[in-house]
Amino acid sequence: MNKKDRYAVITDKGLKITYEELEKLEAAFIHGINRGSLILILCGNNIETLTAYTGCLKNGIVPIMVSADINGERLTELIKNYQPEYLWIPQKAGYKTAVYIRQGKRDPIYRYGGYSLFKSGVSRPDESAEKKVYKDLALLLSTSGSTGSSKLVRLSKDNIKTNTLDIIESLKISEYDRAVTTLPLHYTYGLSVINTHLYAGGLILLTEEKIISNAFWRFFNEHKGTFFAGVPYTYEILEKLKLYKKMPVSLKTMTQAGGRLDVELQKKICACAEQKEIDFYVMYGQTEATARISCMKSTLEQPLGSVGRPIGKEEVLISEEGEILVRGKNVSLGYAANRMDLSKGDENKGILHTGDLGYKDGKGYLYICGRLDRTAKIYGNRISLDELETILTGGFPGYTFISLVYGDKIIIFSDIREKDRIPEYLNRQTGFAKIVFQVISVCEIMRKENGKIDYRYYKEILDKTSLTI
Repeated sequence: MNKKDRYAVITDKGLKITYEELEKLEAAFIHGINRGSLILILCGNNIETLTAYTGCLKNGIVPIMVSADINGERLTELIKNYQPEYLWIPQKAGYKTAVYIRQGKRDPIYRYGGYSLFKSGVSRPDESAEKKVYKDLALLLSTSGSTGSSKLVRLSKDNIKTNTLDIIESLKISEYDRAVTTLPLHYTYGLSVINTHLYAGGLILLTEEKIISNAFWRFFNEHKGTFFAGVPYTYEILEKLKLYKKMPVSLKTMTQAGGRLDVELQKKICACAEQKEIDFYVMYGQTEATARISCMKSTLEQPLGSVGRPIGKEEVLISEEGEILVRGKNVSLGYAANRMDLSKGDENKGILHTGDLGYKDGKGYLYICGRLDRTAKIYGNRISLDELETILTGGFPGYTFISLVYGDKIIIFSDIREKDRIPEYLNRQTGFAKIVFQVISVCEIMRKENGKIDYRYYKEILDKTSLTI
């Protein structure tokens, strides 16, 4: 069958769109928008977002991808800082951008589904040569899918294409694969699923349903999904709610990235995957490296805890300080804080300082130990807060721990009830006195949209609260 006649997207709303129909939708969307224009897209896992994204990418229009649930103040900050010429917004989010629409004094110039395209009322910046959008700039993303900062990662066409091809090869993605959207489309990991499967001629099963919903599993099973991607939190939910039994028999590939996976949980997933004849891949990546850096098909025989070897022609180096460095065409151009920064070229020059601490074993397998900025010094001794959380997770399976430094103490937020056991346990494991640790019980663990723990939320609690320590 000709690629144009094959389905590219099936949505949980009943839409079935071929590759030829997708091209027509893309053409309708970008009609009249100049190459090099900047457009802010309020993203959902819907056909409106996907069509806009792929249309922009193919036609040299630069999208800023942010969540449709973004806080109104943060959205205002983004618009003021980056001055996008266009806004692609769902009707329900219109109130957040109403001031810019009114300033533009225009009705929507295009509508599709539940979205409208507006020319923004922000004055177009001075487009002198040094202030124009860099010719190779293709995409702007927040780091780790966070909407908490206006700092964005600048990604080029070559970054996206190189990484897409490397992932396709590593995961053996083909035109027969059907990937379900378990991750947000404004998150680099979620976008990489879209990029790889559409480039390979596969099918996207597009849904806004969460994996805890029966509707999600009905949709995934009905359309014989083959590909499931998740972050550690995704697999924690699968394990806690015993959702593996709902996996379709058609499922062939599962991937995990977006943070370090608990080794005991990894063993359980590997055992389940082996039983169901599913390939399970552990991956490591950063938005600043486009999406993926390393990959490993994980089995009980492979080195558990590793995130694999570099994909494609990428190189992974370890600095004298233990920081993971990446060299390759997947490394982003750099950061941006405002519209002026979009004229900058390749500042990284193909080398990324990840800020992650790690090491490689004798066979070249990479291991992540923590973050440079998550290393604390207590009473003259250094301790990795990430490693501390790993120790606690190993000693108290099923619970979550968030560790932060507060003065000369380490504060640990956790959903564990028997919190008095923690200081004594850490004393035995680390040698630090029990008085160093204070545990605060919480009913709910606050997470970002990508499933990662929202450390900023807990840091703000400490900054605003006078603790008795």
